[in-house]
Amino acid sequence: MTGSAPVLLVVGGDPHDVQTTKAALDHRFGSDYRVLTAASAAEGVAELNTLNTRGEQVAVVAVDLHLPDGDGVQFLEQAAGMHRSVARILLFDMDEYHTRIPFKELPALRRASALGQIDGWMVKDWVKPEEWLYPLVQEALARGRRRISNGTWCTPSSANSGIPAAMTCVTASPLTACRSTSIPRTASWAANSSANTRST
Repeated sequence: MTGSAPVLLVVGGDPHDVQTTKAALDHRFGSDYRVLTAASAAEGVAELNTLNTRGEQVAVVAVDLHLPDGDGVQFLEQAAGMHRSVARILLFDMDEYHTRIPFKELPALRRASALGQIDGWMVKDWVKPEEWLYPLVQEALARGRRRISNGTWCTPSSANSGIPAAMTCVTASPLTACRSTSIPRTASWAANSSANTRST
């Protein structure tokens, strides 16, 4: 879709990963959303500024934790400052353990979750977007729509066990509250075994 359709923005330093994600999103959401990409934090901020100036809606931003010129969490904070209803997804590279949880990045994930800086996260290297990518984006889009219609913001929910908890959406009106999503549930949309990783 072209014109003023809402935007799904994918930001990452690996061109193959970014284009693979873009193609999958175009296939599933392209009839209702424009999928744009950026190869760096600077390029992504410039794109967000342009969209903001035009008064265009950014529905979802999915960004790598590690960018060539910056930090993914900081980028998501900037995105939320420019586009209040945006849903923020943090992307992680799969580590050598090939699990659905990025153990090496848990400190960053815990902090981002505790501070309410992300709405969801996913380990990359998915094979079937129907299992991991699409459910995550659909949930993110639903959160964004609830924020627009009900006037909501996100705050951290309490930590659970050793795994960080995701944000609980708190509504500014007495209407329906957003559903809380725990990180273990979100992790079920990520890779969970070496057999599911993308072949190299």
